[in-house]
Amino acid sequence: MIVFIIVISIYVLFIVWVLAGVINYPGLRGITGDNKQKFSIIIPFKNEERFLSSLLKSLKRLNYNPQYYEVIFVDDHSIDKSVRVIQELADSNMQIILSSGNSSKKAALLTGIRRAEYPWIVTTDADCEVPENWLQVFDTIIAQNEVKMILGPVKFKDKTGFLQQLQQVEFMALQALSLSGVYWKKPFLSNGANLCFDKNTFFELGAYEGNMQIMSGDDVFLLEKFQRKYPDQIYYAKTTRALVSTRYQEEIAGLIQQKIRWAGKIKHFHSFWAFVAGLLILFTNILLIPALIIGIMGDINFLIFPVIKLLADLILLIYTRKFIPFRLNFLYFIVVFILYPFYYVYVSLLSIKGVYIWKDKKFKA
Repeated sequence: MIVFIIVISIYVLFIVWVLAGVINYPGLRGITGDNKQKFSIIIPFKNEERFLSSLLKSLKRLNYNPQYYEVIFVDDHSIDKSVRVIQELADSNMQIILSSGNSSKKAALLTGIRRAEYPWIVTTDADCEVPENWLQVFDTIIAQNEVKMILGPVKFKDKTGFLQQLQQVEFMALQALSLSGVYWKKPFLSNGANLCFDKNTFFELGAYEGNMQIMSGDDVFLLEKFQRKYPDQIYYAKTTRALVSTRYQEEIAGLIQQKIRWAGKIKHFHSFWAFVAGLLILFTNILLIPALIIGIMGDINFLIFPVIKLLADLILLIYTRKFIPFRLNFLYFIVVFILYPFYYVYVSLLSIKGVYIWKDKKFKA
């Protein structure tokens, strides 16, 4: 019993720490509309013909001077009709180039960044949609602050269903961690679907050197490099005007493979805070399993621990919704909460082996 009390107490304190960052970090009240900064948007893609038309339509709606930004699509050796889709919909300031490296996202990004004409790099993914004032938000932040990197919010498209709610709840918790880390000047989470950084600083810090062999993590490993040298020049765009939307994993098998891929990069983290947060979340979920089983089987005293965690998580999600609106179905949330520890521990065990499938190929994390 004492172990449960200690772990859940530490977890609650951790949530309070995250919540304080989420609440106190200042939101962006307005945008200037000056269009002073110039941006190169880099988008790697590999067999994304299903989603590229939606992305291109959102890019064509950008409320920014087209002479002040370019879009570079980097073909990571696609074999479908992705290139044709882009060619049919692209504007004059959009181009397609072929990745000059091996088949990997980092190699594709590096190819695009080397080709980039403008000083600020913005990245997103081929299955995303961007808001019309996206670049205006970055322009305003750069004009008003001394920044080297800007982290942007990302959400899943709203859709009803258990699997969607599972991913949405988990993803919003990660967004809260990302924002809170910036507030406390200990950022350790970022998302390449919505990221902006200074090109010269990127190369000054060695680009992706040291982690090119890791399939994922282009965003978090880059954040670590910026954090080590410029901890006070990392900003979070806390505004719905910068909110990029992405897509769910449609099947549980695909979701598990994605989580194994993401978990595989954790062992390469250098951030102490990332290690502590990951360890605490893992231990908490491990202990919730016997607490739920013992509580349901008769000793209701053990149910106090999952109830405390549920309330803490719910409060965090409610405050996160204030800057990243998303649909929260309370019934689905309860079901997700009960099943999540089993799912989390299962994926954690699979990630030890580190073998996953991505883009129809098998990789070792």
